Amino acid sequence: MPWTICSTAPTSSFASTRLQNRIRLTASDAVVGAADRTISRILELYFGPNLTKEELRTLALSRPNDPLKPFSEACRDELSALQREA
Repeated sequence: MPWTICSTAPTSSFASTRLQNRIRLTASDAVVGAADRTISRILELYFGPNLTKEELRTLALSRPNDPLKPFSEACRDELSALQREA
């Protein structure tokens, strides 16, 4: 039985847009760009083809590229720069 997208899909999409806009208010261009790419990738995966339970298990265990990694690295770089300035 494939996993299906639940009825909260529009709510999830709106929540990510709100988060993206809050990031744009205070973050550097590098962090904003990483956030934009990360949110786009997450939405692509979310609205992509449904996976079977076995496909989901295989994907989780294979540890493909972490969609959050570039964003978290950009945030750490910005935090380090801010701490050096303080």
